[in-house]
Amino acid sequence: MPAQRYQRLPVMMHECQCPTTVMRKRQSQYNDGDDDQPQYTNASTLSVTMVVSTHESQRKYRDDSLVYTILWSLHLLSALLVCFLHFFFRIYNFSIIQCLILIYMYDF
Repeated sequence: MPAQRYQRLPVMMHECQCPTTVMRKRQSQYNDGDDDQPQYTNASTLSVTMVVSTHESQRKYRDDSLVYTILWSLHLLSALLVCFLHFFFRIYNFSIIQCLILIYMYDF
């Protein structure tokens, strides 16, 4: 047993000394069910993956919010058009309550 640990030690020291690679012990998984040999994962790769996924989710949120803003603007414009037609041309025989119900009935 101590000889096996001594043989693994230089590999672990080499991984820790490398300036671009930081090794982090993964808590949940082990090699072949053996508790003596934990798996290691590259922390810099994880951070790059997290940054990329965060950037993609922010871009998707920005795209969705733009679509919702456009839809909301169209909704308000159509509601204003109905109210304009009601109050100024009396085309539709709506009361102000019915006009407000129309505005919120077509809410997205």
